[in-house]
Amino acid sequence: MKYFLVNLTAAFLLSAFLSACSSGVPRGYDPVKGILPIDELVADEKQVYWDNCYSVFVEAGVPENECQSNLFNIIDRRHGVSFNQIQLANVADEYFFQNIVNKKIHRLIRADSEVRDQVRLKFKSMDELMSYYQQQYSFHKGIKD
Repeated sequence: MKYFLVNLTAAFLLSAFLSACSSGVPRGYDPVKGILPIDELVADEKQVYWDNCYSVFVEAGVPENECQSNLFNIIDRRHGVSFNQIQLANVADEYFFQNIVNKKIHRLIRADSEVRDQVRLKFKSMDELMSYYQQQYSFHKGIKD
């Protein structure tokens, strides 16, 4: 019985590890509307932004770098020190997508003709593309109701 439990536990851990490693598709990716290289770019940038800027506010810390200071200044100007998570997510979405991701998506589209062709097929305008990705990767998705 003990041998069976050890094997079962090992099999479970191995399958969990392999599924985590093999899943290279970003969590917000929609194969019908999404464009994988853009999804990967946005997901990677969101993780960097989360680690370097956003998480300090979730953990109620003090800004330590330029990114955190920019986010803090915007939230402070708009809502003062008594902001809530929804207000923070609104400001983070606006700053992240307008100041960070928008420029990088434009560079990716200019540099990669395959991505450019997919954008032309799936979106009518850059505004529609940005709106789609902001909805898919919004900081509101991290808020628990």
